[in-house]
Amino acid sequence: MKKHILIAALLAFYFLVLNPVPSVVMVTMNSKTQAYHLGDNLSVILPPTTQIKEDDYDDKTEVLLSHYFHDEKYLIRGYIQLWQINDLEQFLVASRANSSYDFQAYSLSKTSVYRLSGYIDQWTASFGDRLSISGKEYWLKKQADTQVLRISFFTDATSFSEVQLQGINQILSTIHWK
Repeated sequence: MKKHILIAALLAFYFLVLNPVPSVVMVTMNSKTQAYHLGDNLSVILPPTTQIKEDDYDDKTEVLLSHYFHDEKYLIRGYIQLWQINDLEQFLVASRANSSYDFQAYSLSKTSVYRLSGYIDQWTASFGDRLSISGKEYWLKKQADTQVLRISFFTDATSFSEVQLQGINQILSTIHWK
């Protein structure tokens, strides 16, 4: 498990720090969308300006499916992933404890998103003097299932703009997990 946490942390560091998105600007959401089918049982609708690519993991014991997305128009990026996790709350607490991020703010709370229950961790972390990144990560599961859907959103600011939050809610409302 520690190996996978380290791999996830390194990938997140690469995409968050070494491959950043420019600062936040205000834009309005376009009504045009594009549907993505991720594996056999999961689909989500994203804005047409969003690019998505599958991450290829050789070892699929914890991370079963992973897609990285980014949208330069809305200045968000993140992951849509399926994980195999037995005790989600314990996993999230351990991940926070093992993180090397310099958190300026962090919260973990229970949430429910369209028939899926789980947790949301919201945070802002400092990566040097000039870069702060905010994250909203939803960890959702079906009742009594060990498969967990992680959908995370990141932006290069100390908070998400109102337009970004509307876009996040719009994306979350389109999750279809059979």
